[in-house]
Amino acid sequence: MKSSRTILLIEDNHSDVALIRNAFLQRGVTDQLEIVAEGRMAKDYLAGHGIYSDRAVYPFPKLVLLDLRLPDITGLEVLKWLRSEPGLTKVPVVILTGSEVRSDIDRAYQLGANSYLVKTADFEKFRALVQDLNEFVLGPQNPDAVINLGSPSPTPKTLAHD
Repeated sequence: MKSSRTILLIEDNHSDVALIRNAFLQRGVTDQLEIVAEGRMAKDYLAGHGIYSDRAVYPFPKLVLLDLRLPDITGLEVLKWLRSEPGLTKVPVVILTGSEVRSDIDRAYQLGANSYLVKTADFEKFRALVQDLNEFVLGPQNPDAVINLGSPSPTPKTLAHD
């Protein structure tokens, strides 16, 4: 049985998945990271449909990290759906994307994102983002969603994309 302390990463870019996974590992994150690469898969996972119906195998996430640029439906469409579904409206959602476009940021917050972070390949900046997310967003608003940080491994200055 997997950990009930699960973070759902909705990301289609393999390099970004590797970067986030490596950064979490380097930072000592103890939460289980589940990954889906498409918006439809994310909706199925969150709703517990299809292959995701077994919550012992696919635990309901305490936190969603959502990219905006997905191959089938956009992250903003996933967020809009999630905020309209009974039972899912309170799930903390952090947009984790490469977009710094003001209209994307504004729309994400209008649709109910808890936070909006721009991806970085710099490990120190990413670690600071996670720490700030815990301290200023998740901790005060959603203490159950705080990312569990263990003892960090030796950290490189920059994490290269695979």
